[in-house]
Amino acid sequence: LFCGSNTKKIYNQEWTSIYQCRNLDCQLLFAWPQLSEEALMSCYRNYYYPDFNQEGIYKPTPEQVVRQRISHGAILAKDNKGRRFLDFGCGVGTSLKVAKELGFITVGLESDDIARKTALAKSKESKVYSGLAELLNSEDKFDVIFMNDVIEHISRPVETLKILGGLLKKNGVIFISTMNRNSLKAYLLRQKWDSYCNPTHLYYF
Repeated sequence: LFCGSNTKKIYNQEWTSIYQCRNLDCQLLFAWPQLSEEALMSCYRNYYYPDFNQEGIYKPTPEQVVRQRISHGAILAKDNKGRRFLDFGCGVGTSLKVAKELGFITVGLESDDIARKTALAKSKESKVYSGLAELLNSEDKFDVIFMNDVIEHISRPVETLKILGGLLKKNGVIFISTMNRNSLKAYLLRQKWDSYCNPTHLYYF
């Protein structure tokens, strides 16, 4: 898909199939066909953000885990006051809340209406954009771009990362966390591994 090499089918899922690139230097796993944008938004509403007062099947990353990730040495400075933090795919705003407490000026991006409103309520001083085009129109630049379990949901991750790279200040960093398809859990569960069973996952790293 990325390098142009041949692929092989690994698993069949109800909504798609999972393929692997045959190039030994790549070996990317991806879902094909990918769900349409409309179908993906429906999955997010059903599985992640069904209502303001109702939790979805897939829960947000616990705050203590988010705090540990943001406290990574590549992100934190001795003084974060005035440093700008973008949470790309901020969900319900846990990362925005933690980053604000650590001194950052926080900005989020979240396409789901319910999640975005929840994020704004959780981190009232944060600006939260509804899409990448709106963010780009702001001409904002960031010291940190935080992608917490997001990249596997992006249909064009390489193009998106190139765009986000252009939003970094000098010496800025992009922090990416994602699944581990080589984990013991993935090995044991195989096709039934939760990351393979999530219809909003388009790639498996």
